[in-house]
Formats: sequence, structure tokens, C-alpha cells
Amino acid sequence: MASQQQHQQQNPCVIIDGKAIAQTIRSEIAEEVKQLSEKFGKVPGLAVVIVGCRKDSQSYVNMKRKACAEVGIKSFDVDLPESVSEADLIHQVHGLNAHPDVHGILVQLPLPSHINEEKVLSEISIEKDVDGFHPLNIGKLSMKGREPLFEPCTPKGCLELLARSGVTVKGKRAVVVGRSNIVGLPVSMLLLKADATVTIVHSRSTNIESIIREADIIIAAAGQAYMIKGDWIKPGAAVIDVGTNAVDDPSRKSGYRLVGDVDFKEACKLAGFVTPVPGGVGPMTVAMLLKNTLDGAKRKIVQGHCFSTILVVTANTECASRVIRCACRLFNTSVRGASDGARGAECLHCVPNFSLNIMALNLSLCVFTLTLMVLCNLMISYAVPNPYTCGPTPPPYAIPVDPNDVDPLQFALNLEHLEADYFLHGSTGEGLEKFAPELVMGGPPPIGAMKANLDDVTRNIITEFGFEEVGHLRVIKSTVGGFPRPLLDLSPHNFAKIFDAAFGHPLNPPFNPYTSSVKYMLASYVIPYMGILGYVGANPSLNGYKSKRLLAGLLGVEAGQDAVIRTYLYERAEEIVHPYNYTVAEFTVRISELRNKLAMCGIKDEGIVVPPELGAENRTSTNVLSADFNSLSYARTPAEILRVVYSTGSEHIPGGFFPKGGNGKIAKSFLHETK
Repeated sequence: MASQQQHQQQNPCVIIDGKAIAQTIRSEIAEEVKQLSEKFGKVPGLAVVIVGCRKDSQSYVNMKRKACAEVGIKSFDVDLPESVSEADLIHQVHGLNAHPDVHGILVQLPLPSHINEEKVLSEISIEKDVDGFHPLNIGKLSMKGREPLFEPCTPKGCLELLARSGVTVKGKRAVVVGRSNIVGLPVSMLLLKADATVTIVHSRSTNIESIIREADIIIAAAGQAYMIKGDWIKPGAAVIDVGTNAVDDPSRKSGYRLVGDVDFKEACKLAGFVTPVPGGVGPMTVAMLLKNTLDGAKRKIVQGHCFSTILVVTANTECASRVIRCACRLFNTSVRGASDGARGAECLHCVPNFSLNIMALNLSLCVFTLTLMVLCNLMISYAVPNPYTCGPTPPPYAIPVDPNDVDPLQFALNLEHLEADYFLHGSTGEGLEKFAPELVMGGPPPIGAMKANLDDVTRNIITEFGFEEVGHLRVIKSTVGGFPRPLLDLSPHNFAKIFDAAFGHPLNPPFNPYTSSVKYMLASYVIPYMGILGYVGANPSLNGYKSKRLLAGLLGVEAGQDAVIRTYLYERAEEIVHPYNYTVAEFTVRISELRNKLAMCGIKDEGIVVPPELGAENRTSTNVLSADFNSLSYARTPAEILRVVYSTGSEHIPGGFFPKGGNGKIAKSFLHETK
């Protein structure tokens, strides 16, 4: 006790004034914004999205918008009603991602209960994720030798308070109280990057008091009022109190006051530095948001300006020319080269939307690279040929498969299984068990599948289709995982019911696809097209570059299969399908009408012959490729697809090709809704 009193007398506690430090940072930001505007004619832009009319959220948003105005950052206000759909909100985010003057996007939380917050936040471009919570930003923060584009605002503010208060972090023992994704975990990673020895204590930790007593730096982020007592604090320690807790106070007009996780008065007796609540960390969060927005703007504005140049280099700077070519590719510009026979020079013209000319003759590689660094304020750290000459370059700041990509891609396995067994059985008389038993994964055998009576050409086509579907199943399951083959009904009886429903009366005799090539191809017309529309519909929701590449590859082959089927049928459009008094074209029209009716989302399906007003550019009656007004593929949601393949018009009621329903999270979720 005597030593504690002596410490208090000799080393009075420093109250870290977060408001004052934040104001200093805002002034610095305002000056940089001014310089950016004067030099490039552009200012940073921050879009703040708010959904609904919560008073607390509105208050926070107004504070952020006011802060933007004070430092010269342009605020883009997006105020949406509480009833807005998740899809419409994501559409707004995508628009902001593409907006060239928006350099940061903030979606105010919480969102209404019908909206998946994590899904919405994951749609924000990593280059505009000024909150710093994109999975890639957090991932890089947690890895040694990697730097995120943005650090989360509150954790970043905590370390800024320490730095500007003269507190050394390197080599010190830091204890973080709390392990939330918002503060506890990211601030721990920032402390590690600053070379502190970090311990995290949480609700399941034991001996918390003794652990905290050893800390040189305490970051309190537990959300529990007065949790950390004054005598828990090591003399001279720095205490950053992130907690904001409301406690009753009848003397206040509001009936409460805000306190931190630390007993402030008692902490001041021992701590060397301590932040108050309010007035400590809170103002820094907004300041760091503004700083992140500025940093994002500088990256975009400076890079865009830098590479709008023409550079001429001598022949012995071939390596340097590779540097600038790679840089042009990196920033989505193009390169035009023209040789100079007399001097052996190469003119490299980066062409986004600029026409500036900078001539640099007889530069050595060293001088050339330094010139780039001065002009661009960038370090281009390699001078090698593009390693992606024979393949697409993965986008920067992207991941192969986003966790949200898994369910949509797995959903497609239902249709791929349907096609695989239908084509394999129809052409060979054997199914997936024969050719790729590992892909069955214990699923039940199809009902009623059999070998069809096909001519040689048709059999060859369908055999190829079948093995293509095997490849599709393998690549999807190896990329995102999978599930057992669902129970499939490929019986003549099921097809007969589908064609009866299409014509509105029973066909006599019942339609059997396995009796002839034409009938088999008409039944084939029923199946692959749904897969195409499903892939088109899923495309906008995928985030990973490997996921998008997979979907594009699947879509290309599925569309090709459908085109072959439709061309085959178009060549026979006026033929009568015996013993029925209907043409091939009439069969396709009736099937398309049935699918539109079952899906209940308008016309997204057309037969092989249409009135000219529905043809391409309103000029053709041929409809070999089914497409919309702009000749683009239609799209369907999983719910629409299930309504059709179940033959029930309801995603909640299985039937048709899937007597027990589809497999996977999406299909099962619709079935569970009825229980």
C-alpha cells in the first residue's frame, strides 16, 4: 500500500483526452483532403447507409455525416425504409461499390431482423471496407508479414491513443479483456503486430485479476461496468477503456450515465495513463473512420492519376518496361507498344482516360524505377513477366471461395445429379454407380431410369452429355463439398404426368421418353434449361474468384447442351410426334408454358418457335436460344427451380423428379419451413 501511495505522489496519472487527440487527427485529415483536392481535383467520399428509423442509429449516422463535412469528405447519404428487402439493400451496396467517387462504405448496424447482416457486409468491396471487417482485411491482420487495406476503427483508435500519448508498446505485456470480433480480437492482433506480448482474458478465463495485475497495457472491452477494479492495475500501467455501459443515475435528466469497464476513479490512483468514459476511445472511432476513408481515396485517386502517362525507355531497360506493363495491368489500363528502329526504344502508353505525356529518354532501370516511385508514391516490387499469360489473373484482394458461395453452388448438385443419371441411363443403361460410384455418396438409386431406344447419333450426343455431368459433379463437390445423391424419379410414369400437365389432359398412350430419340430429346428439353437459369441467377451472389470461374465453366457447358437439344428439336419442329397429333414445336411450347406457370415469376421460358414480336430484336420466329428482350439468358432463383422440378408449383412440397425433395441447405430450408 505504501508503494502504491508513493507511486501516486511521484507519478500522477495522465488522463488521455480522446476528444483532443481526435480533433488533432481531424485537423490533419482536413489538411490532407485540401491538398488532395488542390492537386487532383477530387475529394474522398464516404457513403453511410442506414435502414429504418432507430433513434440511436440515426444519431450515430448524423454524427458521422457531420464529421465528414467538417474535414471536407463528401458524404453520400443512403436512407432506406425498414421494409427494404435484403436483395434491394445489397443492390444499393453494389451500386456504391461501382461508384467512382465513393471511397468508403459504412452500413449502420443493427439492421432489421429480416436482413442477414453478415451477408450484406460481405458484399462491400474490400477496397471500400473502411470499417475494416471484411474477411480478407481481418485475415491479413492476423497474418505475419501481411498488411490489411484497412484496420478496424475502434482497435486502430486504441493504438493511436497509446502512440500519441507516448506509451511504448514494443516489448510490453498487454492484456485485452474481451474477445469480441469488433474490438477484442482485432486489437489483440494489432498489439501483436506492434511487438507486444498479448494475453486475452474472457468470460471463461480463470485468475483474471492476477493476469491483469501483470499488464503494462490494459485494453478493457468486456462491456461490464466497473469490472476492473483499481487495485487490479499495475502501478504505471496504461489503461484504455473501450467499455460504454449505462448505469442508473436519478440525478441525470436521462436517468442514466455512461461508465466504462474500469473503475475510473480508483484506476487513476495507480495507472500511469487512463482514458475516461465518455471522452476517451469514442471520439477516436469516428476519427479513424475518416482516416480510413482518406487512405482509401488516396489509393484510388493517386494510382489513377499516376498511370495516365506515356513513358519512353531505351532498349536496355526491357526489365523496366515489364514493370510498367504489369502496373498497367494491375490498375486495369491497357498498353500499346511501338518500336523505334533508330534508337531501339519502346513507347508504352497506358490508356485509362488520360492523355498526359512524359518523355523519359535513356533512363537506366534504377532511375526509371525511382521515377515511378516519385510519380506514383508506390513501390513496384517486381519486374518479371506476367505469370498469368495462359490463364486469368485472380483479382486483387479476393479469395478463391467465399463461405457464402458454398450453398448456392451445392444447390446446383441437385440438378447435376438429375441430368447425370438421366443421360447415363438413357444412353448406356447404367448410372452413376457404374461410372463414378464415389459421387453417389450413399444416395438411393433413381426410380425407373432405363436405357432409351436411341439412334447412333443421338446416343453419342447423350453419352457425351452424361459424362460431362459426371465431371460437373466431381468439380463442384471437390470445390465446395457436396451431399448424397437425392432420390430421383426418372420413371416413364413421372414423365407422363409432366407431359399430361403440359397439355392439360392425359396423353394416350402415356408419354414415354425411352421409346424413341425424338421423345427422349423432348424429355431432355425439360431438364438442362433449369440448370442454366439457376447458374445465371446464382452468379451475382458469388464472391470468390474460383467460385465465379467454376460457375462460368458450368454455365458454358450447360448452355451448350441446351443449345444442342433445342437445335435438334428445331430441325424437326414441324414433325408430328407419333402417336400424338402434336408437332415437336408444340411440345416445346407446352413444356415452356408449364414451367412458367409452375415457377410463378413471369415468362422466363419459351419454345423453339415464337411469334416474331417475341423473337430476337422482334424479327425472328425461330427461338433456338431462349433469351430475354436483350437476348440475355433468363435467371431463376432456387425457389423457382424447385417449384418446377417438384412439379408442384411450391418449393415447400416435394414431388416430380424429387419425391423426397432436394438435398443441401437451401433445398432443405424450404422443406423445414412447412414443419
